[in-house]
Amino acid sequence: MASYRLSIAKNAKEEKQDQFDRLNEENARLTGELEKKDKKIEDLQQRVEDLQDELNDVRSQCYGGNYKHR
Repeated sequence: MASYRLSIAKNAKEEKQDQFDRLNEENARLTGELEKKDKKIEDLQQRVEDLQDELNDVRSQCYGGNYKHR
């Protein structure tokens, strides 16, 4: 009977470890995806800033250097 209880406890422990390992892997995968998306957002924000600067330069040229960004 004690052997049976030990076997059940061991199986439960293994199941919890398997679940932990699966969740850990999923967490690592999602973290990687999030980091990629964060990098993409940073790149897009930089692109927007560059385009805004370029637009301000063009406006300034069109208005004879008197254009000031609000």
